[in-house]
Amino acid sequence: MQALPSSYKDPSGFVFIYKNEVHRTIHFCYKNQFEKLLESGLYEHLVRKQLLIPHEEVDSIPLQSNTFKIIKPQQIPLVNYAYEWSFEMLKDAALCTLDTALEAISYGMILKDANTFNIHTCSR
Repeated sequence: MQALPSSYKDPSGFVFIYKNEVHRTIHFCYKNQFEKLLESGLYEHLVRKQLLIPHEEVDSIPLQSNTFKIIKPQQIPLVNYAYEWSFEMLKDAALCTLDTALEAISYGMILKDANTFNIHTCSR
């Protein structure tokens, strides 16, 4: 399990590729926050409103000593980035971030970070 080079800033886990699919570790230092997200109903609420990509927990990959869980988010077939977006897309991304932040606050939580790399559009 090797972290992607772009996944170096977050001490609570990292993103990696396993069998050509994106996965993410959740380290023990983030266990309480992750469980609160799930138990509070915020995770399901954000997924239902399409403000968060759903994930599944993976138990077929051996855990490292500091890893609490491994999750596999719904795979996005084509990722594009903010520098490719039109003004309207940038506006939609900003509104998505603000909507997500307001929803989180209503559950007693906040966004951990809110950069454009956390917003993706899916070409269908």
